[in-house]
Amino acid sequence: MAVRIHFLNVGSGDCTIIHFPPRTRKDGKMKAERVMMVDINHHDDHDEYENVLDYYKHNIRNKNGELLPIFRFICTHPHQDHICGLRRLFDDQDITICNFWDLTHSFTPDAFGHHPTHKDDWSAYEQLRGADSPATVIRTYRERETREFWNDEEDRITILSPTRALRQFAHFKEDGTERKPEDVEIDEMS
Repeated sequence: MAVRIHFLNVGSGDCTIIHFPPRTRKDGKMKAERVMMVDINHHDDHDEYENVLDYYKHNIRNKNGELLPIFRFICTHPHQDHICGLRRLFDDQDITICNFWDLTHSFTPDAFGHHPTHKDDWSAYEQLRGADSPATVIRTYRERETREFWNDEEDRITILSPTRALRQFAHFKEDGTERKPEDVEIDEMS
């Protein structure tokens, strides 16, 4: 079985699902089947876009037909087109998020009127990244060089971004003054 990458048609945002098959490492240790989701942009009100939750439940199953948990959910940045539907995913009783990769930032949206679920999705985002998250929250940086992130139970990942310099750039203007939370250039960190 090969790695399967699912690029979902979700409109102007993103949602990518990467399904890693069971595999044997060089040291002979078996690695379990794993799923990674990068962002979500789920819309109930647009028939032309993929229904992310339905797609996941239909396509992301092991060989026995059992629904797989999301081992790693990566939030590239918390703009609405990258977290739309997060509340529905977070509340879904069938799908578990094990690890939540997030950014260290002070961004908050200036308003929640852009989309009917924005406030609920933001609330789910804050819950997932908070101290009482049901998932393991991971925040890491690339240092001067690309950095490898793993332990014996993890898939091996090389961190490319964000860097501490990108975080600084996103939070401070050229004159050194700190940006307001709604003005943080959160796109720059992803």
